[in-house]
Amino acid sequence: MSQAGSLTPPGAPAPTMKTLAEVEPRTPISSIPITISEFGSYYLTGNLTGLPGTNGITIISDSVTIDLNGFALIGVPGSTRGIEIPLIPTAVRIGNVSIRNGTVRDWGLDGIYCPTASNSLIQAVRVAYNGADGLWVGRGCRIADSVFTRNTGIGMRHLTLP
Repeated sequence: MSQAGSLTPPGAPAPTMKTLAEVEPRTPISSIPITISEFGSYYLTGNLTGLPGTNGITIISDSVTIDLNGFALIGVPGSTRGIEIPLIPTAVRIGNVSIRNGTVRDWGLDGIYCPTASNSLIQAVRVAYNGADGLWVGRGCRIADSVFTRNTGIGMRHLTLP
């Protein structure tokens, strides 16, 4: 009769689960103002209040997802824009941006300003009480399940730049 190997394990079992960072790597946003200059997924960790003379979030990279995570970006008197993709030379376009799931309110200028963004998605946001327009979007942007109300300017504006 042949013998089987030892029944005593060589050590403790190794973990088999992946961490949340391995499953969905995301970067937390816990204070503003912030400029996002690298592609990736970002999320709010709570309600965030802006500062006078600043934007809340400025995006200068392609392929960025911002999950407001059910929280609000809140402006203060003298603040500029809640979320901005700045106007840049026409040779450079920022696209594939997604902003979703929360509130952008009380900014001195526009709530969300992204007139040059292309192929982007604004989904499940509430944009209200901003000092100018609620939302400016560019070519090929999709807006879904969102509300734009009580902004001083136009609720939602579509701008097509060459």
